[in-house]
Amino acid sequence: MKKFYITVCIIVILILATIFGIYMSNPLVKKGKMGPVGFLTICTKTLSKDSSSLHVIGEYAYKFRDSDKALEAYGEYLIAKAANQGNIEAMSRLGGIKTFYKNDEKSGIPLLTKAGELGNSKSNYLLGLYYISKEEDEKGLELLKKAGEQGDKESEKLYKRMNGAIDYDKINKLLEEAKKDAVKTIDVDVEFAGF
Repeated sequence: MKKFYITVCIIVILILATIFGIYMSNPLVKKGKMGPVGFLTICTKTLSKDSSSLHVIGEYAYKFRDSDKALEAYGEYLIAKAANQGNIEAMSRLGGIKTFYKNDEKSGIPLLTKAGELGNSKSNYLLGLYYISKEEDEKGLELLKKAGEQGDKESEKLYKRMNGAIDYDKINKLLEEAKKDAVKTIDVDVEFAGF
């Protein structure tokens, strides 16, 4: 019986040591942005299959991308994980990051396309501007129209204003604004203990 208790104690100590090691290597902890309770909350949610939580946590980490490349990578990883689990908002966000921030159109455009097909109006708006800037007017206008039909008022207004005449300077200006918006972190109310 004594060997059993010793074995259990050793296993518990190993588990705690592993958790502590992960805690100390987490980029948010290193930067002093999170305490132990917040870390445990994130671990719990990260290990879960809740893609919405992964997306929100990824957005929070990605918020610090300008000051810390490790946090940028961590945030992008979590957003990608949520996108792979089928989270449409994460798919759209990752597509925007890859297309407009990382200049990786090859992997970004398919993500935006898929998110748009699944009903994300922001993705269709971004794709519409992207295709019009590439002088693929018909495809771009169709996507703006679709985004407007999905409830995006800006897309609807823009589609109506164009009315057959493409102003490339205006489109390029809007695309630049959309690129900036695509890499900004949305304001999310993240309420984790320890933040």
